[in-house]
Formats: sequence, C-alpha cells, structure tokens
Amino acid sequence: MKSVLFISLILLTSCISRQADYSDVQIETFKKNIMNNKDINSYEDYSLYVINGEAPCDILPYALRMKDVYPDAYYNLFYAFLKIDNKGEYSIHNLLKLQKPEQDLLVHYLEEGARKESSLCLGVLIELYKNEIYFEKNTKKLDSLEFVADSLSKDFVENPKFE
Repeated sequence: MKSVLFISLILLTSCISRQADYSDVQIETFKKNIMNNKDINSYEDYSLYVINGEAPCDILPYALRMKDVYPDAYYNLFYAFLKIDNKGEYSIHNLLKLQKPEQDLLVHYLEEGARKESSLCLGVLIELYKNEIYFEKNTKKLDSLEFVADSLSKDFVENPKFE
C-alpha cells in the first residue's frame, strides 16, 4: 500500500510541476482534441490546467468524454464534483455532505475507475474504506483493494509507462 501512495505522490508531483499556463488557442485545441479524438495528452494538459484553476467544473464534460480511454478521468469527476459542491475545498469527508444519489454516483465513478486500474480511484476507495466513509467496515474488501493497488504499483515499477 505504501508503494501505491508513493507512486501516486510521484505522479501527482510531476503533473503539478508541469507548466499549466496555456494560451487561449492551446486551451481550445486541447478541448477540440479531447472531444474529437479522445486525445489523452490533450486531456492530461487540460485537466491539469482546469483542476488547479478556479473553475474545476470545466473538466466535467471532458472527463465524461475521456473516462472510457483514460481511467483517471473517473477520479477527475469525483474530485471536481466534491470541490464544486464544497466551495472549492476538496476532502473525501465531504462525500457524506452530499445527497445519497450524488454519493452513489461518485462512488460508482470511483469503482469504475478502479476496475479500469486507476490508481487514483483505488487510493480514494481505500481511504473511504479505512475511514468508514460511505462504506461500513469491510476488512476483506479493504485488503482486496490494497492487494490490487500494490499489484498495480509493482507493475508500474517493473514496467514504467512514461512517454
């Protein structure tokens, strides 16, 4: 589990350290590439730009478009929705402040992302189970999620997928 968190931290740090200052023309090109071609590189750049900006809601239609080809888009849906609904603050604890149908939808997105091997979605699900947020205590499920997360991180270390 520690290796998953370490790998996630490295990936997030590398993404945050990337420049997210783009021209209006570049932003429009990203949007067009995402919607027309499901371009992963454009999505990564645009999501970095939007999520760290003042309007995280702008990522929602693009994350919905990309979720089938880019599993971390499920996490972006979860993150942006929680951030929007809580005045720009993100905390997994805020999930419980939502209406039950909204909670169910966001957890569904996390579970779908985890099924498609999103380490970000797996990490949030693990935290939800550990802290008994939304889910009742289920050690068997928690152990299973941690096993999958560890397997993914080992695979990443042995076969890094940097472009």
